[in-house]
Parts: sequence; C-alpha cells; structure tokens
Amino acid sequence: MAPPAVAVRPFALTGSPRSVHPDWVLLNKTGRISDDRYETTAGCRTPEGQAVEVSFCLADPPGVSHFSVHCPGLEGDDYSDTPPLLICAEGAFVVFCVTLNVPEWGSVHHFVYSARGPSGNRPSLHLLPEPDPEVPAFQTQQFGILPCGGGHFAVAFLDRNWIDRRDCWEYHAYVFSSTTRAWSRTKPSMPRLSDSDKELLDRHYSCKQITVGASSLGWVDLLCGVLVLCNLFDKRPVIKYIPFPASRVPLGGRCRGHRRGTSMRCLILRRSHQVCPDRFQ
Repeated sequence: MAPPAVAVRPFALTGSPRSVHPDWVLLNKTGRISDDRYETTAGCRTPEGQAVEVSFCLADPPGVSHFSVHCPGLEGDDYSDTPPLLICAEGAFVVFCVTLNVPEWGSVHHFVYSARGPSGNRPSLHLLPEPDPEVPAFQTQQFGILPCGGGHFAVAFLDRNWIDRRDCWEYHAYVFSSTTRAWSRTKPSMPRLSDSDKELLDRHYSCKQITVGASSLGWVDLLCGVLVLCNLFDKRPVIKYIPFPASRVPLGGRCRGHRRGTSMRCLILRRSHQVCPDRFQ
C-alpha cells in the first residue's frame, strides 16, 4: 500500500502565505506521496519512461519543510511501502530516492534535484543512472554531492570490498559528472593510519555529507570522525580520515566502538544571500 498522501501548505505551517523563501530550512528526510504542485516542482522520467515529479514545501523554522513525490499514472500498490527518502543535500542540490513497484517490485530510482535549473531559472530534476558495469549494493551506497558551478554537479560514493589475501578493505571511488552524464571509477590513495584509527575507519558509518573546498567531499560519522575524498576529479584521488577525540561520556548509550552512527530525521539547508532565493548551502 502506498504511503499516505498528506497535503502540507506553506501557509499552514507558518501562519500566513510566504512571499519569499526562508534563508534556511529544516527539511524532513522522509518524503510523502502527493500530487501537490508548487513553484519548486520539477520532473523527469525513469529509464522505463515513467514520469516522476518532486515538490518542496518550504516553511520558516522551527516549522519543518517537506518534500513530496508524484508519479502521474501510478496509484495504490504501484508505490512501495518505503517512502521517498532524502539522501544528502548541498548548495542548490538535493539527492533523494524513490521506490516503485513498477516495472519490478521494489525498483529504487535515484534523482538529483536542482533548485536552479541549467538556465539558472526554473528548478530541474535529473535521473541518476547506475554505473555500468553495475556496482553491487549501489542502492545502499552513501552518496555525496558536490556543486561544480554553472548549474552542474558531481555525485560520488566510495565502494569498498574486503580482500582476504590482504586482510583489509579495498576502496574505489565512483564519480558521476552532470557535464559528461557518465560515471568514472578510480582507485584512491589510502592514508597510513594507526591501528585504532584504522578500526574507526573500518566501522565508519556516514550521518552527514559535507563539501570540503571546491573538489573534495566528506562523510561525517558523529561518533567516530570524518572520511574525506580529496580531489575527486583526479586520476588518483586521496582518502583522508580525521578521527574525533574519544568521548568520555557515552553517546546515546553506545560506546565509541559501536558500528552505527547517529541518525538524523531532518537536514538543515541554507541559501546563499548572493544568489537566487531557492539556492541552498
């Protein structure tokens, strides 16, 4: 059965209709199924030709902003019980996924939303294709997005596989460029770490993605540290790991060595005062 479709209007959250967008918003990471349309609405199609539209309903903090997805022609069990999920956001861009039961049950599709389209005016929506050849567990990768100027972006993730003969993890960096509309695959240079930092890196679980300068991405584990992919457009990007100091206070009833990081239900999105109101950073 499809997730409930709940219409949420900006003025219902803020008390009056909005005339301008807020400087920053708290955005619920769980989306809704709804056919509401706003000035933020943008659409594209899946590889099978199914139309997908996304809309963002913005509210002044502390009100929570929401996003919703609509697929014209689909209804009921065509939608998965898994709601649309926001993965990461940076600048004018948001990465999210939608699970549909067409053409196959549990088909997961990833999209990149741009608050400013290629022309710098209307919002736009872009399907994020899977790498070719396919990457196992692509749908569960920890993605990061990097604004590249001119309305372009890059999406990246680190794929790791256990190598028995070396008794260690091997990493490959995958980067999708909106300019070339293609994925690239490289083998990053790994840092020399102490045994304790290596253990933290092996257990790293991202809670938040951040940009580091103009060409690097970081994945933050709030309990352990920051995993940084430096110069991701280079032929040999570099992985760096920045461990956090050990806490003397248990966090959430878990010790420092536990596997999972803290999860967040909302992301904070900010907009630049030097650009149009619908750009966030």
